[in-house]
Amino acid sequence: TYDIYSQLEINVSYSDHGKIASQLSDYGFRSEDTVYSDGVLVKGSIRTENEGDFTKKITEITSGRAKIIKIEEKFDF
Repeated sequence: TYDIYSQLEINVSYSDHGKIASQLSDYGFRSEDTVYSDGVLVKGSIRTENEGDFTKKITEITSGRAKIIKIEEKFDF
């Protein structure tokens, strides 16, 4: 069967990245790329059915500082 995944970009500070690292795997986030510059940009995908809870948890952990952008939805199996 095919599942729908949401491709996301998560932009956080270095300290917030440490706080959310365990949540990425807990929610089944598939990290595809991580870019370190003035902050940390994590690119990856998560099952669309988990996106709402995941986004809420990341926002809560970072006190709203995380910038989460949904790039697209795609099918995967």
